[in-house]
Amino acid sequence: ITDKYCRLLKCPVPLDQNTFFFKNNEIRWSDTFCAVAVGPRVTQLTVNSRALIIDGIYGEESKVFLDDAKARIATAKAELRKRSNELDRLEESITESLSKPAADLPAIKNLVNTSIANIFNGDGNQVVDAAIERESAAEEEEKRQQLVAETARQEARAEREREATARREASAQQRAEERAREAQERSVAAEENRNSGREFAWTQLGQDSVKAKLRDSRSAEFRNVFFHRGRENVPVTCGEVNSKNAFGALSGFQRFVSAGSVEQTYLEEEVSGFSVVWNELCVAVPN
Repeated sequence: ITDKYCRLLKCPVPLDQNTFFFKNNEIRWSDTFCAVAVGPRVTQLTVNSRALIIDGIYGEESKVFLDDAKARIATAKAELRKRSNELDRLEESITESLSKPAADLPAIKNLVNTSIANIFNGDGNQVVDAAIERESAAEEEEKRQQLVAETARQEARAEREREATARREASAQQRAEERAREAQERSVAAEENRNSGREFAWTQLGQDSVKAKLRDSRSAEFRNVFFHRGRENVPVTCGEVNSKNAFGALSGFQRFVSAGSVEQTYLEEEVSGFSVVWNELCVAVPN
């Protein structure tokens, strides 16, 4: 055994040089020690304490069985090739028979069934039918799996389309809301501009009404003038005015309230308890 495996694995030194046997399956030459062990699990070669598995087979009995199994498998393969050749000849024969006029179809069918049965020692048709059933089942399973996969792809595609549609609708809704908000802001701004213009015109009218009540309207000086709606939501102009008196001197700033006409314009020096009027019309907010 040692000689066989050492030559098989090409040990460093030929076995016929400086050979010395220690015991069965062990050998030493030069500085190389070689041993072969056949155990219950594997056959291995040890060269200078380095173990090399040379047969991954479980013992000698397993090795004998392997040789026998290989021989049987080779015989089975040859038998299969023989049967395959017989089936090829059967196929050629029925093809030739069916190509002739007025072929005897029942006889040809019987020949096919009988030949297959004989080739497979009597159970050939069952073997063929079972194989056809297995192939058909495999094809059906493959079709089913393809259908499942295609259904999954379609569902995923539909889900992506739904998500895309939802995003488009959300985007369209957002744009619509933004346009509505912008329109509302423009409307509010326009209304504020209109109100601002009206308030400016109202304050000008109020100042003109105040001037009409002054002794020297050309000397009028205004400050802290503003538009306001008082407690009763009455639009008024409020502020302070200074003008010259009868002696030609400025009398000092006094508060005024004007509702847009001379008759509805009040100077602080003319009204007793003016602070009440001021608070009602120029300070308080509408009810």
